[in-house]
Amino acid sequence: MRWKPDRWSLPTRRRVGKGLLAVGLVGAGLGVGVFWFDRIVGGVYGRVRPTLERQIGTALGRPLALGPYRGLSADGFWIGPSRFLAGREDASTAMVEAVRLRIDLLGSLGLRGLVLDVGLQGARADLRRNARGQFWVLGAAPPGREPPRLDLRLGLLQPGAVRVWGAGATARPIDLTLSGQVALRLHRREIDLGLRLAPPAGSGGGSLLVDGGGQWQKQQWLGRLTARRFPLAPLRSLFPSGDRAGGGLAGEANGRLGLKINDGQARCDGGLELRGLRWQLQKGSVPLTAERLPLSCRERALILPASPWRYGPWVGRLTARAEADRRLDLQLVVQPPPRHPLGRNPLKADLKGRWEAGLLRIARLDGRLGASTVRASGSVGRTLALDARWRLDPDDVPA
Repeated sequence: MRWKPDRWSLPTRRRVGKGLLAVGLVGAGLGVGVFWFDRIVGGVYGRVRPTLERQIGTALGRPLALGPYRGLSADGFWIGPSRFLAGREDASTAMVEAVRLRIDLLGSLGLRGLVLDVGLQGARADLRRNARGQFWVLGAAPPGREPPRLDLRLGLLQPGAVRVWGAGATARPIDLTLSGQVALRLHRREIDLGLRLAPPAGSGGGSLLVDGGGQWQKQQWLGRLTARRFPLAPLRSLFPSGDRAGGGLAGEANGRLGLKINDGQARCDGGLELRGLRWQLQKGSVPLTAERLPLSCRERALILPASPWRYGPWVGRLTARAEADRRLDLQLVVQPPPRHPLGRNPLKADLKGRWEAGLLRIARLDGRLGASTVRASGSVGRTLALDARWRLDPDDVPA
């Protein structure tokens, strides 16, 4: 039997037509509504933009330049390239290629202020240490004025790039990638953060996890640093002469350090273990190696118990203590290789000094080989400048 399509009656066709017309009108209305709503949001942003720049910039201690409005999307509205300029207390800067903003309505009602969820795309930071060793100095509200009731939840939509200048003994920067979140409660002057720092691609993986927070007006901070197979190579500039061509640093760090700061006084606990350390000043030079260096932190000091090391045929043990005020105390025992002119007596050294401006300033260095002694003072950096007094025992001189 041949199939024939059903013929709709005239009333049915009219009802279908009216339905399609209604759907079309609703769709057009929604499109016009979204267009006008986008215009309204853009207008509101344009009016509050200077206020946001001033309030956020004041809290973070530097001018903020927010980008232009870029439009509305399903996950919030977007603005263009934005940046933090250098502050009055430090020269650090930061920029992003785009910012996504969302308003947390329930959070804003609970705060009786404004809670913004801020997504950062293409973030880059250039951190430069000031004369007091600070990289990013947060701001303070002008006298007699309270900070706004504004909460910011900052999250990186993709890993960002961080370049750290002046962290070590050389001018060479440290390059890292950054991911995670930061929460700022401006009216309480509080910050919470959960960040993951990683070496650049091709450096062997590993990570540094930073968790903590604090209140910047009272200078109260509590945090934890966790190292998971973090390679030491990117930290080469922390070592003296770390910018020499052809030099190298290898090894990895594991462990956890806790840090507590009250009124600028820092205290710590926990420890880090460095494994497979290999430090070479320049290409072709003999590397200094150590299989294991167990660092522990107690109150205001970083401590290394007596640990073996090797420098070519030379072997020895190193004990160290570094204080928070940059004082350094080292004890070194060196065993000459067999049939060396110095003989079989170990060389012992006791150093007391301080790290300052990329230099090791030696207040006192006492060395002993058998009955012979030396006492010296001066500085060690790109150049060596020492004043020394010797007392040589003829019995310690090889025949």
